[in-house]
Amino acid sequence: MDNASKNAIQPTVSLIRAISAEFLKRKLSGLAIPGFVLSIVLLAGALWLTTVSAWWWLLAAPIIIMVIIFMALFFILRFLLRAYRPPMDKTQTANVSQFVDKLERVSEQFQTPVFVIIFRVVRDLVRPRGKSYVRSITEDSTTLHADFLALAAKFTDK
Repeated sequence: MDNASKNAIQPTVSLIRAISAEFLKRKLSGLAIPGFVLSIVLLAGALWLTTVSAWWWLLAAPIIIMVIIFMALFFILRFLLRAYRPPMDKTQTANVSQFVDKLERVSEQFQTPVFVIIFRVVRDLVRPRGKSYVRSITEDSTTLHADFLALAAKFTDK
């Protein structure tokens, strides 16, 4: 692939990465507070039970291990999302945020489950194809398509 075609593809790849990272960050943030509250409650309950009898350590050990795994996964995913997200200025960040708001509203209209959307976005990130899920949704909605093209122009200018 020559440099001209690489430069032509780059804004679209950066745009898809920005949209995907913002969408996944929102979903991860939505799970963070309930996940941490549940972890604290489970840890407190399990550790309190260990004061009743030493046999309760058999229950507390797996709970402690699961909470550690949950927290490690959460922080690893946050780090990966930050590393994956392309550098953007404030205008691009605001525009991507508005676009993801609209994308979420459109996906609600299509009644697509959140886990299906997350799966498709992650699949496009891991194994890029000619037409990504975000691109196909934007082409299905005429107003979203116009917003996508305007946002792509902002990435082309940079």
